[in-house]
Amino acid sequence: MMIIDDWLEDKLAERKFAFAAPAEPEECAMFAGMLRAEALASGYTVEALEGACGGDISTYVSGKMLSQSLSAAPLTILSAIHA
Repeated sequence: MMIIDDWLEDKLAERKFAFAAPAEPEECAMFAGMLRAEALASGYTVEALEGACGGDISTYVSGKMLSQSLSAAPLTILSAIHA
């Protein structure tokens, strides 16, 4: 079994399409719930997942979504300028 940090990054990478735009808090909470269920199904504890997320899964997911959307923003702006 891989360590929880690697598992979490893999799960986030699988869903990077979900990070296209800043999400509503409800979306982050729903995604956090899905991660909890998947972690349990994969043999990890909720405590291990929370530890990998710095204590709060929803906040961690929200931060990842925001950072992905910010890193994609310059490309969107450049695409609009050159269109």
